[in-house]
Parts: sequence; structure tokens; C-alpha cells
Amino acid sequence: MTKEINLLPQRKLDILQQEKTIRFVRGIAVSLLILVITAYVSIFLLNKNSALPNLRNQKNSLEANLSLLKSKQEKNALLLDRIKKIEQLHKNQSSLTNDVATIQSLLPTDTTITTFSLSQSTLILEISSQSLQSIHTFLDTVNQVYQQKKLFKKVTIDDVVVETVSGSYSVSMHATLL
Repeated sequence: MTKEINLLPQRKLDILQQEKTIRFVRGIAVSLLILVITAYVSIFLLNKNSALPNLRNQKNSLEANLSLLKSKQEKNALLLDRIKKIEQLHKNQSSLTNDVATIQSLLPTDTTITTFSLSQSTLILEISSQSLQSIHTFLDTVNQVYQQKKLFKKVTIDDVVVETVSGSYSVSMHATLL
């Protein structure tokens, strides 16, 4: 005799097998649905209760403060640059002031300055006088200062003019300053 006796029709066995499979798949689907809903709810609650919005607000406020500080830094850099340029101009002005004072000390009392131009490295000067002796004194003094290397690097006499009608003398020169 056969040990396996199957009294149920073969068709019913297939239906039972399919029902078990359907129950198993349904259980997995329900489990996955519950898992997805739980995950969604937990993520929602974490986002709602987390400090992420606060961090975003802090980030935005820090960016705004940094942009203000950047504009202040740019203004400070511009201000420092202007201060440096002013200091440089002040140094140049004080050296030019000293040069003007030195040149004035070279002039005899009865001479007048007709033309005067002074830059950082060049002097253009024209003087006039009623006395030839004053012109001579001025030229001697310029020569002494040149030889002592105090003010002039190079001196060139451009023109000497004698006006017979008015009886005046004039000398024009240009010099390269030290």
C-alpha cells in the first residue's frame, strides 16, 4: 500500500498553497506599510522637534552679519589706503617746504622771484634784480650749495637777460634736487 494517501483532490491543495502564499505576502505588505508609516511619522516628528529651523535662522543671521562686516572691512581698507597716501603727501609736502625755505634763504634781499616751480625732483627758478651784484651773490650761493651736495644734484643756468631800458637783470635756471 502506499504510504501517502491523498484523499483531497489535487486542486484543493493548490488553493490552500495559494492562500498561504497570499497570507504571507499580505503580512509582509502590512509589515512594510506599518514600517513606512512609522518611519515617516518619526522623521516628521524629528524635523518638527529638531533644531534645524533654528540652525537655518542662525545661518541666515550670521550671513547677514558677515556681509555687514565685509562692507565695514572694505571701508576700513579704503580708509587705511587713504591715510597712507595722506602720510606720503605730508612727507613730500614737508620736504618741499624745507626746500622752499632753503631756496628763499639763498636769495639776496633785493631780488625778486619771477618764476618759481618746484616738484619732488626739479626746481625751475627765475629771479630778477636791479643790481648785478645781487645776481652774482645768488649764483655764488647756489654754487656753494651745489658743491656741498646739500640741495642740488645738477644746476643749469638757462638764460641771463639784461634789460637796458629798465636797468634790471634776470637769471633763469633749472636744477635737479637730491
